[in-house]
Amino acid sequence: MKSRKIKLRTYVSELIDRIERTVWNSSSNESIVLKSIVKTPIVESESFCHEVYSSTISLLQSLYDKHDHRAHKLKERYNTLLVPDDDRFFAPDLLLPVCHGKLKGILNDIDNDLIGDLESQISSEIFGNFLLSAAHALDEGNKEFSAVLASAALEDVLKKIGALNGLDVRTKTIEKVVGILVGKKLLKGSSSKLLDKYIFIRNKALHAEWDKFQTEEVSSMIAFIERLLLEHFGTK
Repeated sequence: MKSRKIKLRTYVSELIDRIERTVWNSSSNESIVLKSIVKTPIVESESFCHEVYSSTISLLQSLYDKHDHRAHKLKERYNTLLVPDDDRFFAPDLLLPVCHGKLKGILNDIDNDLIGDLESQISSEIFGNFLLSAAHALDEGNKEFSAVLASAALEDVLKKIGALNGLDVRTKTIEKVVGILVGKKLLKGSSSKLLDKYIFIRNKALHAEWDKFQTEEVSSMIAFIERLLLEHFGTK
């Protein structure tokens, strides 16, 4: 969690620094404050504006609720600054200060722990996408591909649960990971019993022994992983 926060903070800080060096005359010793927005920016290229906007909007959508107003407002601003029927800016200097403000806000939230559990948010989104793909493959009648995706998600979810609770389980086998999580009471008794069956499916799927499990068992496995996500990451 700490390393994720440090990496994220470094990334956001570097974006802010690039904007300040590009938009405002870096030879000035004046600090960048709100009144600096009225200064004439020095914009090197429109591609830089697109890059900053894409990075900022991605951060807003990843770190905050999908209904949060910040990303919506930035998208609106972006659309008002495009040349009609083109993707070029006619006023790029007006977008970068807006992105600058959004990024400063993200940085403040990181420093004050206002974003929440970044590791859980990012992990749950990644695993959720994995499971959606697995469920879609199953709906298409491809139990083999679905089982492989679900198997990878199962092992990663279990190891992530351990990591979020301060356990070093990265190099452990899935069987040992389950034993450690059960010992630390991070998995309920019923979950550990079901895991025996799903680990069996995982092992057979990874060895292409497709006839050893049924479509219904893969569906049950996906539902089980979704429940783990809900219990430990707050979403699925």
